[in-house]
Amino acid sequence: MSDNTIIGSYGNNWQGRQGKELFEHLDMQTGFCDIIFGSEVEAQMSGDLILGARAPVYVGKHDGRVMVNQANVIKTRYDSHYNVEYAGENERSYNCATTGETFDNIQYGNIMMVSKQIECLATGHEFVFGTFSHSKIISASPRVLQYAVLVRDGKRVIFAHFHGLWINGNTKGDCPERDLQSSNILSVLGTLRKTYECDRVVLGGDFNLDITTRALAQLETGLPQMPFRNGVREAGFTGTRTPHYRHYHDPAHSNFADFLLYGGALDLLSLKLGADKASDHHSLNFTIRLR
Repeated sequence: MSDNTIIGSYGNNWQGRQGKELFEHLDMQTGFCDIIFGSEVEAQMSGDLILGARAPVYVGKHDGRVMVNQANVIKTRYDSHYNVEYAGENERSYNCATTGETFDNIQYGNIMMVSKQIECLATGHEFVFGTFSHSKIISASPRVLQYAVLVRDGKRVIFAHFHGLWINGNTKGDCPERDLQSSNILSVLGTLRKTYECDRVVLGGDFNLDITTRALAQLETGLPQMPFRNGVREAGFTGTRTPHYRHYHDPAHSNFADFLLYGGALDLLSLKLGADKASDHHSLNFTIRLR
């Protein structure tokens, strides 16, 4: 690849249910990606620090099991080549049905891995719906947007990632809460664009939106003088879910949820679906070129 390209991936790690397949997927991704994002990630934290862990710890069984230290294992496994950052949205306690052990203050949120081989001007996160919750919220849980400002060949680009609202009884449809979330995301991106004097933006993740929603259309409007293009629409994908998805074969449910939007002085060279066995969502694997 030329000096002005960046390779990355947006994924939903499905709470580590498919641990072996998840790490096989990440092992492959870390061989060439400059930046990797993941949602549905639990973490054992000490303040703002991710505790180290080599072996996964699970609670629950089968499809309901959760890797309560997923971020910790990712941090330990890939720390030599990636700066790993975690952004929690809420926390809860888990009880292991097998051993009876209790795991307190387990956070749930998103993870970002930035290669140590690429120049990184800034990283951070901002809440785009609610604020951090010290208890699990079933409906309209807090949501956070992670970002990194990367520099390649002297050109700056903002990468942003969020895991969209999941609302019981309306998992992918329109509602006032999702309208507000979209508005807040564009506001944060606009501030970042101004702060870092950057005219390139990539926004991706599991939006928890159907492709026909007004909340997605609102995001696609982009920023002033920077409309966003939708890479998933352009690629002609018929969905972004894998057969692990419980409604995968039900025509009454959409198989869209994940999107990659981009705008400004860049080109999307490729967008491919991955993580067939690691999650109930495909990852969105991309290559962009900065202009």
